[in-house]
Amino acid sequence: MQKLLVGLSLWSLMAAYCFANTTDLPLRKDYPDIYTIEVDELFKLITDDSVVIVDVRSDYEYQTLRILGAIHIPIGNIAFSSKIKALRENTDKTIVFYCNGITCKKSYKAAVIAEQEKITGTYAFDAGIALWARTYPTYTQLLGENLVTEKRLISSEKLAKHTLTPQEFEKKVASENTIVIDIRDTALRTIKAFPEFSRNIPLNRFDDAISYASRNQSTLLIYDFVGKQTRWLQYKLENAKVKQYYFLEGGAKNYRDYLDKKI
Repeated sequence: MQKLLVGLSLWSLMAAYCFANTTDLPLRKDYPDIYTIEVDELFKLITDDSVVIVDVRSDYEYQTLRILGAIHIPIGNIAFSSKIKALRENTDKTIVFYCNGITCKKSYKAAVIAEQEKITGTYAFDAGIALWARTYPTYTQLLGENLVTEKRLISSEKLAKHTLTPQEFEKKVASENTIVIDIRDTALRTIKAFPEFSRNIPLNRFDDAISYASRNQSTLLIYDFVGKQTRWLQYKLENAKVKQYYFLEGGAKNYRDYLDKKI
């Protein structure tokens, strides 16, 4: 397989080179055999209608923020390989996998599976949805609508305002009119956290919790496994104009570490 995509302009290639050398993508060294694509290269393929973009994240992440026109084939799906094979049989376009980027391995893993299955013409857009949304907001969908401007993206500062340390979170758990929600999938509930107070509500059923909290002016205390899922939930909470909500920094795993240090 050729490392560079046929048909890219010299300008595009130069832009890709500069990006690769100025952006920190620490996981590339762990996947040296995987062909990657840069943000401007991907945009060029989109405008040329010569690419199929595959979002390999969870359904909730896909429904929250995604590249415009991306199809959804989660890497956790047991039929992932067969679905990618079927996709290749139906198109000769370049296939590009993406996930959240920077510290997310899913796009690389998807490309590895494709390689193992002898599926050619695949790349990993390892900078992910975060960089894409900031760079090309008009080619991004947020909660099913065109993002239009990067100003609609939630900043790290706003996320930090709604994130509590384990100690702070623990103090609020037993407060009056507070709802503690564990959004982890069943397989990730290996670590016990606030069992006397927590309600297990998966992300795909969270609308009812938002409605209840809004009606009763309750404070939502929400945690996941390692603090990575909550950022996507924040978009829905803000869209629903929920004011009182907080996330557990580092999730249940970080809370367990905090308890271990107290012993």
